[in-house]
Amino acid sequence: HTRCARWSRGLGDVYKRQECNRKFKSTNQSHSCVMKSADEHFVRKEANVRATYDALVKKLKSGIDFEIHPVINAIMFTTDVTFLAIKPKNEWIDLEFLLDYEVNEFPIHKVVKATITRYAHFVRIQKPKEVDNQLIEWIKEAYKLNSEKI
Repeated sequence: HTRCARWSRGLGDVYKRQECNRKFKSTNQSHSCVMKSADEHFVRKEANVRATYDALVKKLKSGIDFEIHPVINAIMFTTDVTFLAIKPKNEWIDLEFLLDYEVNEFPIHKVVKATITRYAHFVRIQKPKEVDNQLIEWIKEAYKLNSEKI
């Protein structure tokens, strides 16, 4: 992680890191500027991992507008800020997203109070069929919530 020296102010309350072209809600937010392609995240992973990722991207793109920013340890889905982090593993994908309420039902396996108003939700999926309507709805809620201007 690095503290960035060069920031530019974008629209609203969004700041852009000039070196890595990523957007954040505050300056000097700790992050890595090391970029990695999405394809690199799937090298030596089981085929179902890539197929699951592709199914997720396809379903999300049919309903919302976002950018994909692969970084060294994850693939970030962003609007003005990140609303979903994907971490491909050898046999599955870990997903992380924030909501303003706590959900304790499958396939969510962990919830952590991230801030006074946000809960981080952790999901593990292995197959394209696990990218179901309920999961997509939670991610769309995270998209809307994290796209709001603070």
